Amino acid sequence: MSEEWAGEIDEKPRKKGGVPAWIWWGCGIGCLAMILLAVAAVGGMFWVGKQAVDPEKQWANLREVIYFEERPQNLDIIGLNLLFMHQYTLTSHAEGAQVNIMVFRGSASGDFDEMFKEDPAGTPFDLGAPKDPEVGEMELQGETVRFIRYSGLGGQPLGGGMRIDLTKPGGKATMAQWQYLDRDAGPPTDEQVRDFFEPFDLWKDV
Repeated sequence: MSEEWAGEIDEKPRKKGGVPAWIWWGCGIGCLAMILLAVAAVGGMFWVGKQAVDPEKQWANLREVIYFEERPQNLDIIGLNLLFMHQYTLTSHAEGAQVNIMVFRGSASGDFDEMFKEDPAGTPFDLGAPKDPEVGEMELQGETVRFIRYSGLGGQPLGGGMRIDLTKPGGKATMAQWQYLDRDAGPPTDEQVRDFFEPFDLWKDV
């Protein structure tokens, strides 16, 4: 057999794929684990972000909290599953406002109740202390609900807003926070709130 043929037979094909050797030697197993965790975290954040802005998924999720027959066409939705609550942000470009539907874990007590006080103990859930608060009650779809109306939230460049207690009897603490994005805008009226929630059946069991 010629040397030329022998050389071709002895040459082994190189393996492809796998983890590059420089990572093992230059980084070590611990560092490699950190890299893999970082890659997984980035992938996880991308997946969460994609789910959050998926209107079909988030409208379906919201229907399990607040019932509606037909999806309102004039609202955009983003949904987030946070540490202590589920939040659905409904944006009305016509109103220049965002209405956050917040479903808190646990019953309506403690910090949740503080959010409806003129002088709360601190800023529950870091949502900001209301400026010029007005505490009261209003009729909403046949039920009397408590609210707090305000001209702004401390530390946030936003306009007027309103928090409305949407907790169902025996249900999870649920609140709607209406927030104008224009810092010069005043708070919404009771009638504006009623009009906004007209497409929803707030008290229907779901």
